[in-house]
Formats: sequence, structure tokens, C-alpha cells
Amino acid sequence: MQRLPHQGRLFLSLWLVLVFFGDPLLEINTVRYLFLSRAVAEDRSFMVDRFAHSSKGDLAVSDGHYYSGSLPGIGLMLSPVAALAHGSRDTAPFRPNLWLQILSLILFNAPAAALSAVLLGQVLVAFGNTPSRSFLLAVTAVLGTHLFFFTSKLSDYPIVTLLELIIIRAVMSARVLERKSLLLLIGGSLGIIATVNNLPAALMVLLLLFMFPLRPGTEFIRRWFFIILGAAPCVIARSLYLKQCFGSALIDPLAYSAAKISVVDMAREGSVLARIIAEAPRALFDITFGPVGLFLFAPVFLLLLLPIIDRSQGQSALHVSWRKCILLLALLNALAHCLLIGGIWRGGASWGPRYMLYSSTLLFIPMAYFARGIRDRSLALLAAVSVFINWIGVQYGYNDSLLDELGLFLLGGPTTPAFKLMWLHWAIVPSPERIALVMEETPRIGHYYAFTHPTPVVLYATLALLLILVWLPICSRFLRRDRPL
Repeated sequence: MQRLPHQGRLFLSLWLVLVFFGDPLLEINTVRYLFLSRAVAEDRSFMVDRFAHSSKGDLAVSDGHYYSGSLPGIGLMLSPVAALAHGSRDTAPFRPNLWLQILSLILFNAPAAALSAVLLGQVLVAFGNTPSRSFLLAVTAVLGTHLFFFTSKLSDYPIVTLLELIIIRAVMSARVLERKSLLLLIGGSLGIIATVNNLPAALMVLLLLFMFPLRPGTEFIRRWFFIILGAAPCVIARSLYLKQCFGSALIDPLAYSAAKISVVDMAREGSVLARIIAEAPRALFDITFGPVGLFLFAPVFLLLLLPIIDRSQGQSALHVSWRKCILLLALLNALAHCLLIGGIWRGGASWGPRYMLYSSTLLFIPMAYFARGIRDRSLALLAAVSVFINWIGVQYGYNDSLLDELGLFLLGGPTTPAFKLMWLHWAIVPSPERIALVMEETPRIGHYYAFTHPTPVVLYATLALLLILVWLPICSRFLRRDRPL
């Protein structure tokens, strides 16, 4: 059986790139994780009252106390990192929260995304794709989609993607039916996802039901017994956390946030079925062909349309069930957020349709099958365009308009988020409140930065040198190989 080539070098290269473009700026979507991790590490508490004075975004309020506005998984997983960062120097711009975010990107986000690429490559090879094509698609899945953007910031998407791929890789194993350890691994991964976000947990349960259908018999009972057993510790921990903080093990912290609207509230506003019929078509168009759609921000997803253009594609029994399952999960992912965001969801002030990240990486599995008739050069060109677009996004931050972001890049040239923070802090905004102004990320600051900052040539040269060192043995071996004239 073929194997994905150079897996260690692939992991290390992606880790270097993702750390290099890590964004240390704090924002509303990151403090909910950082505050909980610091509260657990420093105060041995789930209450984040001590930190809420600096930002109340995405926080929940219960009985007069502030808590994280999301499920506790990411915050609890980051608590060891918070303990490591505790006691760091409190010198602007490197405040304790910022040190914690930097360490979290290095030790948490970047390794999770890099390992996801390795696992995706293994899955693609197992489905019969060539190792070189699997390698290319695995790199593109991380650097050529908006996963690149959200890995550069502290978010739940990298770890959820990794756990989803662990589940799929385990389910694909020929020994999954015999080995208890694989079933426990599936259950454990599912349990961790359940502590992070409800939607991907539901999607993975549906995937498992699709692959392990409900059929009476001892084999069915055995499989699901060990899956449930593996998931139980994390699910119990989640329930205890919610019970202690919000008084109910079944509540969602979003229900206690003034800035959010819960699924229950949405359901009360009208018929869910009516909302799907009336609003889903528009939402689905927006997240595919719209101004913040998948096809614009990651053109590689256009390969998913190939079956519509070429109906001569043959069928493989090995792939049909997986293709149907993953495409169905992506559709349900889109419909769920169509309901959550009131039927007008375009991804928010974001970079691409962010909430599709719970299924977009999995779409590379059917995509590889649909694109098997595409020439390697054409595939590489499409992948390069996708990587270029998301490389620009990582450098210049949130933007609903790809053209605006491209304009900033043309004005300012290459940069990095960390260099942007240091340049704005020390070179442009001289007042004592300069960090607060930098954190606002206003368009004025963004354009001013694009006009004035130098390109960090030394930083890019350092990254290039490190990547050359990683791949030098492979290049040397290729150059030494005897080739016919």
C-alpha cells in the first residue's frame, strides 16, 4: 500500500509557516478561551470576573458572574499553556494575555492544523489517490482555505478539524471492527469535540451512524458501547462544568450571552421548516458563490462542481458512501448556520464562510475523487491561487471583501501579523493608549499601515531559510539521482 511521502517534513514545514503567520492581536473571538484558561490556571475557578473588565465580548453572565461564552473544551485544554505563561513580563505590547495567545498558537493551533494536513494526506492516499496529489491537496487544505486564516488566530477550528480527521482515519481502518482501542479512540475524539462545539459533534455522530448503521445484533452493541465509553469522560466533564456555571447540564453558554441568540430563541420565532424553505437557498448561494463564498475565497473548491460538468465519471463502491456522507454533512453544516444566523448568514465580519470550517476540510475527500481527471499542473495552479488568496488574508486581517484585502496587499506588500503589531505599537501610534488603538483594527489604521510599513524582508528570508533546511536532504537526494539526458 502506498504511503504519504515526507510526513514529518510536511508537518514541520506547515508548523513553521503557521507559527510565522500567527496573529498575536487579541480580539472578541479569542478572549473567551484565554480568560477561562487563565481563570483555571491562576484562580482554580471557572469565573472570569477578574479579566472581564478588558473585554466582555463573547462572555456569558450567570448569577452576576462572568464565564466563557463558549463550551469549555478549548479553555480547559489551554490551561496548561496558561500556567506556563503565568508570571510572564507585563510590558506593552506583550501583556500576559498576548503572551498566552502567542504560546497557544505555537503549541496548540499550529500543531493541530499541521497534523490535520498529515492525516488528510493519509486518508486521501488510502482512498487510492497518488501520494504526490494527496500531498498537494493536504497542503492546500490548510494553506489554501480559510483554515489558514483561523489557525493564525486562536480558534476552535484547527483542533476540531484534527479530531474529525482522527475519527475518519480510525473508521477507515480495516481493523476498526476488531480493535477496542480504535473504537475508544473514536469515542474519545467525539467526546473532546462535544466539549468544544455542539455542531461538529452532531455532524460526527451522524457520520458514525452512517458508517455504523443502527442494526440489531451483538456487533452493533459492541461498537457503540466502546464508542460511548470513550466519549463518556469528556461528556461528563462538560456536563459538570455547565451544571456548576449555569445550573443545567443541558444548557448552552450562548443562551446566557447578550450578544448572541440561542437556537431555542430562533426556534420560537417561527417554524424551523419554514425558515429552511424560505431562507436556505439564499444562504447556500452566499456561502458558495456569494461575496464571502467558498469558491471566491478558496477557488480549489470549484473542483466540487466537476460532477455537474462531467457526468461520465464512473462510480466506485469504496468511495460512494463516503462521498455521499461528507457532502450531506457539509449541507447540514450550512443549513444549521442558516438557522442560527437568521437566514442571512454570509460568514459575518470574517474571512470567508468561517462556520463552514467544521466540514470544509472534509470536502477534500470527495474533491480528490472528482478531480482525478484533472491534470496535475492544472490542479497545482488552482491550489496556488487558493494559497495566494488566503496568504493575503492572513497578513491583513478580517475583511468581507476580497478586493479590499487585495488592495491593501497591493499598497503595502507582504507583511506578517506579528510585525504589524510591533510596527503599529512602536512606530506609528505614540500615545499611551496606542495598544488600545491598535487593538481596534479600524480600517483607518489598516490603510495607514499599508501605506507606511516596510516589508519584513529579514523575517521572510528567515522563514525561507528554515524551509530550505527542512527540505534540503530531499532536494540533495533528487539532484544526486542519475537521470538520462
